[in-house]
Amino acid sequence: MNTPVDPQYLAGPAALDALTQLANRCRLEQPFAAGLEAADLHWWARLDERDEPWRCAVWTDHAGPCAAVFVTRMARADTIDVMRSASAPSVDELRPHVAAALDRMDTGRTVDAWAADDDSETIGLWQSLGLADTGEALFECWLPADDRRPVGELPGGFSVRNRTQLDGPHHLALRSGPLAEERLRATALYRPELDLAVVRDSDHTIAAYAVFWADPVTGVGLVEPVRTEAEFSGQGFASHLVRAGVDLLATAGCTRCKVLHEADNEAAARAYARAGFVQYARDLTFARNAMPAPADA
Repeated sequence: MNTPVDPQYLAGPAALDALTQLANRCRLEQPFAAGLEAADLHWWARLDERDEPWRCAVWTDHAGPCAAVFVTRMARADTIDVMRSASAPSVDELRPHVAAALDRMDTGRTVDAWAADDDSETIGLWQSLGLADTGEALFECWLPADDRRPVGELPGGFSVRNRTQLDGPHHLALRSGPLAEERLRATALYRPELDLAVVRDSDHTIAAYAVFWADPVTGVGLVEPVRTEAEFSGQGFASHLVRAGVDLLATAGCTRCKVLHEADNEAAARAYARAGFVQYARDLTFARNAMPAPADA
């Protein structure tokens, strides 16, 4: 059966479902290749429910979704992604659809894209469509679950709790908006027992937090996001959370875990290395109308 030349345009839950199937297909085809996990898409759903069909074009073959061009509205920028399985249309065949999506994107906002540093086709695609290399990069790091490190102890007066053990507004609401938790709970992969925070016991202040995602299809556990609040930095909370979360992912059946970090974020690199993560891929970032991030980002 030939791959159709024209895609379907999907929105809302139908778009998320198709993109989830495609991300899992790509990961099963190439276990360690640079690329998105289904959990990335579910994490992004806290900000964008992708409610306009033009923002998600999906190609399908006999095995299901095989390629997609899709746009996501993030807090500081819009992103455009191309996801392709082994049987997908070529980059040249997808180019007109990518160009059409770029033409419809808000010209007043930054447009971000990415490509693995050894993916000359996708790098060429972004450059030919007017997106410039930002000079910034991300590292994709992996850890076999059997190689995870011991969790260790927290400083006195602090404990790790999951979302089911916490009251009040979600700790993500400050940066992701008041609908973040509701939207996350509407996805198939979010699990509140894998949504962890380091809490100061005396006043229940959140010192650090991280969300862990267990994918039952691929066996991949994604770590996204990890954050330590400024007043608590340097106390090892991020490293402790990552180890604790990876332990939970292994218990949930994940055989390997993945995390991304900015190439110049040395603190993150140290925390993930201490947990046993090893760099496998380097992703380059591209942008149109790039603007400086706000000071409180």
